[in-house]
Amino acid sequence: MKLVGGFGNLFSTGYGRLALLKAIVSAVVIYVALVNRTTAAARLGRLGLMPARLAFRLRRAIGTELTIGALVLVLTAWMVGSHPPGLDASAAQRSKPTLIVGPMTNSAGLDLEVGFAPALSGLNTVTITVDKPATGLVTLVVQFDPIDQYVESIVIEAPTTLTGRGELVVEDVPFNAPGRWKVTVTGTGTDGSLGTLESEFTLAPGTTVTTADQSTVPATPSTVTSVVDDAGG
Repeated sequence: MKLVGGFGNLFSTGYGRLALLKAIVSAVVIYVALVNRTTAAARLGRLGLMPARLAFRLRRAIGTELTIGALVLVLTAWMVGSHPPGLDASAAQRSKPTLIVGPMTNSAGLDLEVGFAPALSGLNTVTITVDKPATGLVTLVVQFDPIDQYVESIVIEAPTTLTGRGELVVEDVPFNAPGRWKVTVTGTGTDGSLGTLESEFTLAPGTTVTTADQSTVPATPSTVTSVVDDAGG
């Protein structure tokens, strides 16, 4: 049920319907096997020998059982090649920020917040949610500097596809130290500098990540969505 993603997905998704069909067919296999065994045992107990007619029926029943069993294997192979909807839900839950810094705002028109999941030292999913400017964002750079321990700083440069209000999600960002961190955000818009934002946050102890260069984050963000508000900021 976890892979299916909930009871409702048994009927609303292809993977769920396959799982339901497999369960029904498997139940039929078990039922046929039990009927065959009970019938054959009862008749052999009365007759002592198996007449040709009974042997034919038994062979036919066993053939039916094998055929249904083969269908179960086909359904299983089909499910292996399908994408369980529950995996998407699990991935979304893992990337949901458990620590949010902000909203961070200034008079130059920059307003955003930064989220972390799981907010432990080690690999984190960083979510940068821009509220302002609604449009006209040219560059956005987010830098993380450790305060309590000596490890490399981390820099995330937003892609040019993030042009205003929207969300940037970057996975596997290596924060190789627990404790306090400083986040510094700088940006530019079509009219020039959007100033600087600064704040602090704390990561609880987690895992240790060993990388050749901890300032390196994935070149291609996992998700970038930019939403234009026609009414303005």
